[in-house]
Amino acid sequence: MKDFTFMSIMTICSAGLGLIGALLGIVNTLSLLFDRRIEIKVHFEFAYLLEKRLVSFPLPTTASRKTITEKLKQGRVLNPSIRIVNKSKYTIFITDVGLSRNRTLKNKMELFPNLVQPHLDAPYKMEPFSSLILTCTDINVLSLPVGVRYVYATTAHGKRFFSKIARLRKTMEIFKHIATEFKDKSSEILKYSN
Repeated sequence: MKDFTFMSIMTICSAGLGLIGALLGIVNTLSLLFDRRIEIKVHFEFAYLLEKRLVSFPLPTTASRKTITEKLKQGRVLNPSIRIVNKSKYTIFITDVGLSRNRTLKNKMELFPNLVQPHLDAPYKMEPFSSLILTCTDINVLSLPVGVRYVYATTAHGKRFFSKIARLRKTMEIFKHIATEFKDKSSEILKYSN
């Protein structure tokens, strides 16, 4: 009777330990699969030069449009800027960054590595959990082609990450209207001062 009880307890313990081991194996396998994923977030921003220093800010909400309007009235040139955030646990290499009208990249506008500040050599190495802001100082954001809807970044493995630029067309229309108003007013002031 004692042997039977001991054997049944040992069998139950062994089955329990086997079940725990199987569950841990599944959890470890899944965490390995998901931890190996490369995850990048790409954001479109605006930037302008302030005393040889670039100041960038995200696509404006209604509240921040007022600030940008003031910058445009001061004669500041807004440049397209892209923020890349490496959210994965691994070092990645960025080879291509740009804007596009669609996800097929038929009408893409490459911004990297030629037209960016700071000037970087491709491929650019990004450490885990780091971010990078690339600004195209040679391009005025108001001269961007109509229909630009996506910002993208490509890694050395050929994986491409997209982000849709929300409210860009509406924002650009507002900014172009402000910029033309400012040009008209400044030309009138120059006319009367002469």
